[in-house]
Amino acid sequence: MFNFKVDSLGIISSDKNFLARAAFELENGKIVARMQDYDDRILTKHRLNHATVKAKTIAIGSSRTMLVTKNMFSKKFIPFKNYTVSGDYVAITQIYLDKFNKFPENIIIGVDPWIFNFYNGQIRFVFIYDEYQKMLEKLAIKSKDNKNKIFKNFLYLFSLEYAIKNYNNMDLNFYISNTIQIDDFVIDTDGARYNKIRSLNPEKVKHEAVAYTKGDVYGLVNFKNIERELFEKFIIFLQENGINVYIYLLQYHPYVYDFLSQNAKYKIINDIEKYLIEFAKDKNIKLFGSHNPHILNLDDSYFIDGMHPLQEAYFKIFTDLFK
Repeated sequence: MFNFKVDSLGIISSDKNFLARAAFELENGKIVARMQDYDDRILTKHRLNHATVKAKTIAIGSSRTMLVTKNMFSKKFIPFKNYTVSGDYVAITQIYLDKFNKFPENIIIGVDPWIFNFYNGQIRFVFIYDEYQKMLEKLAIKSKDNKNKIFKNFLYLFSLEYAIKNYNNMDLNFYISNTIQIDDFVIDTDGARYNKIRSLNPEKVKHEAVAYTKGDVYGLVNFKNIERELFEKFIIFLQENGINVYIYLLQYHPYVYDFLSQNAKYKIINDIEKYLIEFAKDKNIKLFGSHNPHILNLDDSYFIDGMHPLQEAYFKIFTDLFK
């Protein structure tokens, strides 16, 4: 009962949850701060439920797409919304369709190499599972996900671990800010998310980058074959529905990229980039960016950690793209 009442991660996603209230403020033009340790899939679903304006352009992808903002686009691509969530891009598109009964004109997709890895271990879409399944049905793809794993995720509600997290987060809440220029975890009105990074220093960033390469690298364990079916069918489906699709590849920290691209276990990321370039050319899709930070001369100072750049890097990637 304690876990159900506090529910600090929004697993139940009741309208009284702080995520629903934060989403309401965001969709009414407010900047919200202290947004840490929450389920971004549920927040995004609430944002779309509260949305009153249909975005002409949306961005989807992983946390590596969180800093894409309206300031990167010309007026013809506005209104813009960033609907990035960790671990999914399929279900979010379905939620958008359910809300507006039509797609946006433009979809910008941040593509990470691990989405092509069947063994990436990503099942966080569990809390938007119905929408995920609806989109798979549209794409004529049979789900490969283990429902026992999904059931176990819901059992988390009854765990002591979640009780401890809820106890530590009993006062979890947000506040309204009039600027994003604060040392806190902030979400802007367009959905762009800013981590608490002003206190970071170069030595800490380099340490984070080195740590990222230790053990199993995120999402790239047992990566042997490029699983293309879901991605290709999804992109083709979007194009068939008249959507302008843009794909961008985001850089890794220089140390991490050099490690991955030269390591036999992970250098498949190079093959993925070549595949995406060929696929985009074949489908007449604008592809920009690269996993390689050296192309744009991005050094340590452009990164938060091993896989997340600062917004200055995004502006370099998006320079003049939509002008």
